[in-house]
Amino acid sequence: MSDEQTRRATIDMKRERAITLAETDHWCLSDRTPTAEQLAYRQAIRDMPTTISSYPFLDSSEWPTKPN
Repeated sequence: MSDEQTRRATIDMKRERAITLAETDHWCLSDRTPTAEQLAYRQAIRDMPTTISSYPFLDSSEWPTKPN
């Protein structure tokens, strides 16, 4: 892969990560108490660049599983 492809993949992954975190922000509002699973999921999303083997070229199986 070229440096440009790697750069674009990194940008895409970070964008998807930001969207995923934003979709779960309501779990952490002041009038709610997130579950341990929800907090662990959000932490796993934030940790993604350092915890995935194919960074930045993500396989969907490498994304953490969203709790119910």
